[in-house]
Amino acid sequence: MGQIITLASGKGGVGKTVVTATFGAALAERGQRVLLLDGDMGLRDLDLVLGVEDRVLFDIFDVATGRCFEEDAILHIAPNLDFMPASQRYRWEELEGDAVLTVLEDLRDRYDYLLVDSPAGIGKGLMYTLAMADRIFLVVEPTWVSLRDTDRVMHYMHEDRMFHYAVIFNNFHNAQTPGYLAAEEMADQMQPEHLGGILPHAPEVVAQSQAGNVTNVAQLGAFGKAMTQMVDDFLAGRERSVEEWSRFIDRHYRAGEGNRSRIARRQSQSAAWRRRRG
Repeated sequence: MGQIITLASGKGGVGKTVVTATFGAALAERGQRVLLLDGDMGLRDLDLVLGVEDRVLFDIFDVATGRCFEEDAILHIAPNLDFMPASQRYRWEELEGDAVLTVLEDLRDRYDYLLVDSPAGIGKGLMYTLAMADRIFLVVEPTWVSLRDTDRVMHYMHEDRMFHYAVIFNNFHNAQTPGYLAAEEMADQMQPEHLGGILPHAPEVVAQSQAGNVTNVAQLGAFGKAMTQMVDDFLAGRERSVEEWSRFIDRHYRAGEGNRSRIARRQSQSAAWRRRRG
């Protein structure tokens, strides 16, 4: 029976949707059967990140209200990877959460993991998607705003005795980048019991997400390498310390910067050659 995993955050714009998509893609590459579900009713984005916005005919609202069958709303993305979109018209306030949970329960036997991209903030959608989860990942980026908002979500979860969660630090820059908190500082402030992983900032992620092409994790630079490692650890039941993740990311970040510098140098040399020729 498949696990329902909700990915949540305190605020929007922290990369939760991209993390959901790439986490699912990396699991699928490891032979796991994965269904991605967009839980952000009225503000869906996961279809754009996956590049299937033109293929959406039905959504989870249609399935939950009996307007179509499950198969009608499921889109095949890649081997072992499927997707069910959220409604762009209706919001959680117009739907009973139990109806969505019934849909997920019906789909458990078909997948190893059902990943739910939860709406940001604290509202009915977040409450429902957290309540239906077997496991929860909280996605937070290295800013004080994200830290405070995620802390508010954690407080709510603790009040409801939801302790089955881990934190994912996303969009981390190297130590020399001003304006961002270091991973160690984030860990000191949040004191998470479980760290799912640390994912670095990578220009490739922005480009590929805008192109709707994030399911090829190997194309995502240092972020892709960290995501692959995070999924391998997840499947093996391992947990790395902040220090281990920082060393891993620093190593791959430097390698990525070196590759980009070499590419830029070749492009500059080529441009100079063309100018001289012209």
